[in-house]
Amino acid sequence: MLPSDDIPTLRRFPEVWINIINYVRHGGTAIAMGHFSSFVRPNDIAAFFEKADLRWTQGIYQRLNVALHTGHNAAGLSLAALPGQYSQKSQFLQGVQPEAALYTADGILSETAIALATVGAGRIGYVGDVNAEDETTKVILAICGLLN
Repeated sequence: MLPSDDIPTLRRFPEVWINIINYVRHGGTAIAMGHFSSFVRPNDIAAFFEKADLRWTQGIYQRLNVALHTGHNAAGLSLAALPGQYSQKSQFLQGVQPEAALYTADGILSETAIALATVGAGRIGYVGDVNAEDETTKVILAICGLLN
């Protein structure tokens, strides 16, 4: 799990995010979550994910119904255990590949609230939920392999 603030995005700590990406490329899972979406500066989101070869950028910030994108194919993730849809106030992302979009704004792929992409042998996730909804906790547990 990434720190719950924007430390990996700060220019004075570039080695933090580089080390996390190396961990992921060798089979680890990292999730930008918690307070991350509230503290990261909007202009830093694209550059942050670009270092992991992801073209994710800032989307809308709003409470919307989010829906599980059944086309998501992250290895080892059991979609059956996940909520089909729920209300979430989120800092959404844009530019997320369809196969990495886990929860989207009412199924609209252009706005992604929760993403999980394969990077090397591992996975990088993003959870934009700013209110720690119970359903989001289940999704995080599933990404970490703790919910079947």
